[in-house]
Amino acid sequence: MNDYNVYELCSSLALLETCRSRLEFADTAGMNFCNEGLIAMIERVLGQLKSVCEKLEADSTLIGEITVLHRACGEGSVDRREAVLSSRLGTILNFVHHNLAKRRFMILSEEEASYYGNPNLFGKIVQEKYSHHALRDAIAAGSCFAASQYTASVFHCMRLAEHGLRKLASNRLLNIKLHNKKGPIPIEFGTWNDVITAIHNKVSKIRQRPVGPKREADLQFFTSCADQCDYMKELWRNPLSHTRRFCKREDALLVIARVKEFVNVVGEHKSSISADDTFSTILAQAGEKAKEAYIASLSKSPISP
Repeated sequence: MNDYNVYELCSSLALLETCRSRLEFADTAGMNFCNEGLIAMIERVLGQLKSVCEKLEADSTLIGEITVLHRACGEGSVDRREAVLSSRLGTILNFVHHNLAKRRFMILSEEEASYYGNPNLFGKIVQEKYSHHALRDAIAAGSCFAASQYTASVFHCMRLAEHGLRKLASNRLLNIKLHNKKGPIPIEFGTWNDVITAIHNKVSKIRQRPVGPKREADLQFFTSCADQCDYMKELWRNPLSHTRRFCKREDALLVIARVKEFVNVVGEHKSSISADDTFSTILAQAGEKAKEAYIASLSKSPISP
């Protein structure tokens, strides 16, 4: 799903229709209406219309018609007979209407729009401490919610939570190492259950430390986070992954809030390790044009898993 400026399209069509109808009236009344000012306005509107039609991915025939007339107006070679110009504008307008009839547009409420393509929905910590892949899921979760795709929104939330789970496992105080029958495996290739079990095992070792404020703080933090992961896995992650659950709006809102709290708490911990490919890092290394293109690309996450 892409953002589309419907206002630009509507204003372009309204102006062209006004020009067409006045040219048609002038031709019927035998008036000389086609002057330099009108040609300049038609050229400007056609340029705007071409841009919005290209974003709409309109038919090449329509783009071609607009391009030819736009160029002719700019070069001064356009046929200025009112009947001819009116007919050419009418052809373009009919082509646009035909293209619009084959498409569907989605209107978001003000509240829904605040979720769509929002890189800040889960907080700045996701941009500063997590891989940019985590931010893609964060944005997709909000966009899915805006589009009333609540199950898909929760699905992307669980993907974001998994980034948090793996960041928790890589915390310097835990430094989890996973193994299978063949030897060590990277954390990102372990299952939720593998990683959570390894975290619980580390927490058991923390309990064996001498009693004191440091031990108590670490126990509270890691136990709480591990319990959160267990809760999310059993309530949302597993049922969704195994097609046993669909989510409603209130479910998605609850999950967004809970996952936001989880990834922020994990990311803000003093012993948390920042990813090398964070969104903030990528932007800091990119040029201005690259930044704009990259930010735009983040909002094109899929609406459904």
